[in-house]
Amino acid sequence: MKSRATFSLKLVVAVLLAVSFGASALDPAVLLGAPPRSLVAAGSQLSGKTIVVNPGHGWYLAGSQWHLQRDYYFGVVEDFLNIDIARYLHEFLVGQGATVYATRELNLNAGAGVSGYPRWQEASRYYLQSLGVDASVWDSNPAASDYDNDITARPLYANSLGADLLVSIHTNGGGGTGTETWYATANGQQAQSLLLANAIHSKVIAFARSYNPQWHDRHVQGATVRYGENRWADMPAALMEVAFHDQEYPDNAALQDDAFKRSVALAICNGVLEYYGYSGTCEKPSLIDQSHNNYYSLNSGALWSYSRVLAALQEAGHQIVADYTAPITAGRLAGYASYIIPLAQYAPTSQEIQVLRDYVSGGGSLLLIVDWGAIYSAPSQALANAFGVWLDQNTVTDPEDYLAGYNFWVGYDRANFAGHAIMGGLSSLQSYASTSMLPGTAAPLITTDPNATPANRAVAVALTYGAGRVVIVGDSNYFSDSNLYHPGIEHPSDNRQFAINSLNWLTRRAATQPPNALVAFSDDGESGAANWTAAGSWGLVTLGASEALTVTTFGNAWADSPNGNYANGIDSALTSTSIDLTALHAPMLSFLTAYALEAGQDYGYVEASSDNGNAWTNVATYTGTNPEWMSDSIGLRNFAGSAAFRLRFRLVTNASVTDDGWFIDNVRITEGPTVYSDFIYLPFVLRPLAGAEAWTETIFARPDADGPLGPAGE
Repeated sequence: MKSRATFSLKLVVAVLLAVSFGASALDPAVLLGAPPRSLVAAGSQLSGKTIVVNPGHGWYLAGSQWHLQRDYYFGVVEDFLNIDIARYLHEFLVGQGATVYATRELNLNAGAGVSGYPRWQEASRYYLQSLGVDASVWDSNPAASDYDNDITARPLYANSLGADLLVSIHTNGGGGTGTETWYATANGQQAQSLLLANAIHSKVIAFARSYNPQWHDRHVQGATVRYGENRWADMPAALMEVAFHDQEYPDNAALQDDAFKRSVALAICNGVLEYYGYSGTCEKPSLIDQSHNNYYSLNSGALWSYSRVLAALQEAGHQIVADYTAPITAGRLAGYASYIIPLAQYAPTSQEIQVLRDYVSGGGSLLLIVDWGAIYSAPSQALANAFGVWLDQNTVTDPEDYLAGYNFWVGYDRANFAGHAIMGGLSSLQSYASTSMLPGTAAPLITTDPNATPANRAVAVALTYGAGRVVIVGDSNYFSDSNLYHPGIEHPSDNRQFAINSLNWLTRRAATQPPNALVAFSDDGESGAANWTAAGSWGLVTLGASEALTVTTFGNAWADSPNGNYANGIDSALTSTSIDLTALHAPMLSFLTAYALEAGQDYGYVEASSDNGNAWTNVATYTGTNPEWMSDSIGLRNFAGSAAFRLRFRLVTNASVTDDGWFIDNVRITEGPTVYSDFIYLPFVLRPLAGAEAWTETIFARPDADGPLGPAGE
């Protein structure tokens, strides 16, 4: 067992591979534990290739109205789902050195387009026009509709670029299930297109069946006329129908899982590698800092080593590269999925901190491992502060949860864990001399007991920052060889799994939805009030074409004030009938919502009861305005097993100022995933339901629905 007299810092938490350092250990970057082919420089395999990614559909103009090309199903629409997969695919292909173009805007922050909707939601025709592409591409037949010209614009753009490949991403409809891939049989490129289609299809099916063993393979299919994206292409082209958006389970549920969409994109990229004769993967490795006098060695057999957790991470599919050259630079971070700083003893410079902030904000991830109060956490203080977390430099002790004779050896169990993906499936963890922290806006992952010193304080946190993610762990010893296999630890495997879970979440491999789910409650407003008791002015409103544009599948929705603004000084609720949750182990509530409430004064509360409505618990709070239909998901683990569960949406207003109110639709309670990742917020850009065009800032807060320290900060 370690003594702090001989142990000068505890280092790095979750990541790395079994390592064997020889002369190459002095290289600036060393790939740990991977076969030689993985030593190919990042981005070199597809260098010189021009690939066009086509996420079809989007808003288009017909007459004087803008329409989506597909309807919403179970809260999502193909026009937006395609972008999700395309953004990941673009990232993976660029990471392999390809020159990649997209037929639609992939930047979610690009602002509004000609339609008035976000530019990324618009069809290819308008995006290509905005780029200054010749009209012969986006308006090839002036007599045809915008819809038809949008279809032809996609392959014609690829032709104009002289692209080497065109890969089109769609989701399917018509009541089937599974994945199919199409190629054109009579455009002069059929032989190579078939090879491309087979390569990407086989990779996606292999992944999909690891995700769900019953996933249906609809095979590669050829067509002479169908799918203009393939037919009009002058290069090898394949179009994948990833899953059926109108099949709720397993297809639509998978399409709402960010990890599924990311993995599909990765599989497509791997298929492109195979098409060109390369083995390996487009998955980005993670980079671990060894240039700031980091405490632990990566070598097996060293006094303080992380070799065993590296082996576990390698078995879980992660690649780790060790970086021995300071300073941290943007160029060094490029091409890596996450950056790990294991207990630095030399503080990062202000320039390095800015590089890391930019890296994370742009979509990278950071795992920062600190330790042992003021002495060992001090070098990381400024970096933690840059992400809003304060290392308070208190060393944790606990009079009850420790190994005999070692007060700093503190054990944590499920009562200390938050309802977050990183903590999913863990029973207990063992630490040594954690430093506690003030999380700011981050979500606590692990907190100390009420009788610990300091009490009720976070010792590990997670947060999103821009497009990226950050995990800060207050104890390097979770992952040391000596701790992982110490005979006094009750569940040593949990420490290893904590490392795997952390890196899975940082690299976006953690599932957000189950491939199949038990449904305990479902109501879309079309069956009237059969499942509800509506108090006050709550009632159904029909969303017609003037309100929901082309989204006719919404039909009826619940509103607190269907005929106008809500009143002052009200407290009214829409309450469900009794719901049996006894079959659900991790119930999850999902629903669509839009709202206009006086910010900070009038509130919408989502409340839950396990005793048929005798006592209520607030699980989410809304105030301010959100003109867009938003899909929200809330974990209800604390209510698992209840035979008399009730749900209610409760509006409480003050004595002045009214607004259009709260709208609810497609309410469901299903079995949630085994581990939670981010809650799903998908954009539903419609016109404001009451026609008001001036919307103010939205304020949204979520209390602790999944436990004492639920995902409120995420």
